[in-house]
Amino acid sequence: MKATHYGTCQICNNKQKAPDGLLSKHGYTVDSGFFNGVCHGAEHLPFEKDRSVLGEVIQNFEAHIESKIETRNKVEKGELPVLVKIYLVPENNGFGQGKYHWVEYCGLENDKPLIRADKLPSGKVPASARLDDDGIWHTRVQYYGDDTPLSKYLYALDKEILRNIRHLRDMKDRYKAWKEKELEPVTTRLMKETSV
Repeated sequence: MKATHYGTCQICNNKQKAPDGLLSKHGYTVDSGFFNGVCHGAEHLPFEKDRSVLGEVIQNFEAHIESKIETRNKVEKGELPVLVKIYLVPENNGFGQGKYHWVEYCGLENDKPLIRADKLPSGKVPASARLDDDGIWHTRVQYYGDDTPLSKYLYALDKEILRNIRHLRDMKDRYKAWKEKELEPVTTRLMKETSV
């Protein structure tokens, strides 16, 4: 059915077409012919008419933040392994196909992390590292003074937690400010776009 109105997504806050009153699929990519990563607010009522999906996401996000804080505290107490940020590439050395990963390390040698090969994601190896006969990667990542793997990892967790808290606050503000509104007709939006 052709959409006659636009609505705002409860989750991503973007305008989307709303055929039959529900938002169309959005927030996805099409990789290898498959929908990948559809927004959680897709195929739900727009924010102008409902806020229940946003309320569910707020509850889930609060639990997620609590879990992150618990993880951070366990890492600081030594109850969970400390991770180091290492640039990993495909085993076949695919140029430009690497990215950073947090991985568990098994020690330091001259302030450089040692990583067991079986702790790496499948098919990935550290860039510019040497593998010894015991299956240990000797990396080139250097840590100095207070810049230890623990301090770097805790700092990264703290940054993520703070970013999540800010995002949660924004979602809660939107939730509290909600008022039912009329949806924007497609013709009004088309007139605005063509007049620019």
